[in-house]
Amino acid sequence: MIAYPDIDPVAISVGPLQVHWYGLTYLAGLVFAWWLAVRQTERPGSPILRNQVDDLIFYAAIGIVLGGRLGYALFYGLDRWQADPLWVFRVWEGGMAFHGGLLGVIAALWLFGFWGSLPFLLLFLFVLQFFRDPRRDIPAENGIVVAPADGKIIWTGESQDPYLERKAYKISIFMNVFNVHSNRIPVAGEIRKSWYHAGKFLNAAIDKASAENERKALW
Repeated sequence: MIAYPDIDPVAISVGPLQVHWYGLTYLAGLVFAWWLAVRQTERPGSPILRNQVDDLIFYAAIGIVLGGRLGYALFYGLDRWQADPLWVFRVWEGGMAFHGGLLGVIAALWLFGFWGSLPFLLLFLFVLQFFRDPRRDIPAENGIVVAPADGKIIWTGESQDPYLERKAYKISIFMNVFNVHSNRIPVAGEIRKSWYHAGKFLNAAIDKASAENERKALW
């Protein structure tokens, strides 16, 4: 029979302050992980930057403590937690679970990756909504004109057609970045000719934008 070694769990004791061996192992593991991650950033093609390492280790440390403590409370001390809800916060009384800490680290690293990629995710969602093309039901009646664009009508009135050089009725629709930018043909018919004007990229709210901006016309 092999006797299990009777090791004092307290490594250092100074008055009421006690440092446990498992706390030192957590610290040693975090320091080693920090050192290893810093070394990794020095290699070509590293997926992580040096200025991200400190935040990464901070997230991991929070995940270890919260996950380990909650894991212990859920798996080994649920009855005590239910009887004394504040017990889970008294970490100096001991009680950590490895598998809880592991799950906590996984969750923390996922959050680290999520927050780090959040700006790119928001940019992707913005571009995605900008080029969206939702279904639109077009009335089947004859002789009607449907709005060709999603936006706000800012001007209507008679104008000179610069392509066919004749009087025309002009309707200006302003589209902001949140409007659907997939335009529709407003009337039924046959396209006979098209014109493309390279133009500029002025703010659409400026009066001269409709005359000087890039555009394409159909007849």
